Amino acid sequence: MYAQRGGRCGGIVRYGGEGAPTTIVAGGLHFTDARLNPLVASLPELMHVKGDGGVATRWMESTRQFVASEMDAELPGYELVAGRLADVLFVQALRTHVAGVACEEAGWLPALWDPTLGVALQRMHERPADPWTVEALARAAGVSRSAFAARFKAALGLAPLDLTRWRMHRAADMLADEAASTAAVATAVGYDTDGAFVKAFKRHMGETPGAYRRKARARESR
Repeated sequence: MYAQRGGRCGGIVRYGGEGAPTTIVAGGLHFTDARLNPLVASLPELMHVKGDGGVATRWMESTRQFVASEMDAELPGYELVAGRLADVLFVQALRTHVAGVACEEAGWLPALWDPTLGVALQRMHERPADPWTVEALARAAGVSRSAFAARFKAALGLAPLDLTRWRMHRAADMLADEAASTAAVATAVGYDTDGAFVKAFKRHMGETPGAYRRKARARESR
């Protein structure tokens, strides 16, 4: 344990020392624009995954050990392997957290877990360019139009067809990671004209698609 007192830094304070050694593994994940991802935005500041959570936590422990062994060995490609395993750890932790969220709570996590809303959200997110209607989403979910709209509004606080944020999230990913033109990105997220897409993107992101792409690539090159 390290302490800083009286202007001195790096002093060692010994506490206990008779127990088994503890290893702390730290890491980080970067999201291109968490503000546009409703799932990421809905996560709590801290997700506490207990070690007695059954099969899921046993797999997490195995993955953690794999990450630690890769970092210790420093074999060729260890950073790439550790990075992929960090993604796996996050998904495992997220699954465990979602499973513990009460179904009656409001928000994106309970909605994804909901057997009715989850199907509709998955369809919307997989095909954001489709001209979705409330009737089509309700049909996919297997409920009436009115029941679906009411359930969606109660759970998420917005109308079923409020797809703009998700479309901007997909567009931002494409602009950052792909060589697609602005026109191709606009079409992929459901806009008929470049102009309409550029206006929507600037309204939500505060900058044009071109400016966003340049900044994203500059970050990647650092």
